[in-house]
Amino acid sequence: MRQLASEQADEAAAAYERALRLREALFRIYSHHYHNEPVKPDDMQVLNALLSQSLPHLKVVNSAEGFAWEWSGDVEDFNQIIWQVARSSADLMTSEQLSRVRVCEDDRGCGYLFIDTTRNHSRRWCSMESCGNRAKARRHYARQRLSP
Repeated sequence: MRQLASEQADEAAAAYERALRLREALFRIYSHHYHNEPVKPDDMQVLNALLSQSLPHLKVVNSAEGFAWEWSGDVEDFNQIIWQVARSSADLMTSEQLSRVRVCEDDRGCGYLFIDTTRNHSRRWCSMESCGNRAKARRHYARQRLSP
């Protein structure tokens, strides 16, 4: 892909811009959904436009596990990665897993999105090693300062 990008710099740059627009739209869609706020039609338009471009490149195939989606067409198309992200995101949005999408509750404003896969749906931070550890350490130090 790097070789192709150097040969087709304008097309690679345009695909990069589409990827950024999709990333930002998806962030806003999931964040608004998590906070029970209305999702903006413009963000849905970004997703749906890429989905409509991707559908002609999908086919259903028979596999050992049953039927599955498979990408067809030019594997060197810059858009294929973007289409796969759009398709995966649409699958998540239309699944039961959507209720498990969370926004990191780090009080510094991390804001990362993650899927809570814990049994009791209690995960609060994108990563225990970073945001969770800091939050717990701050609470611990605050309690220590208040203790006589």
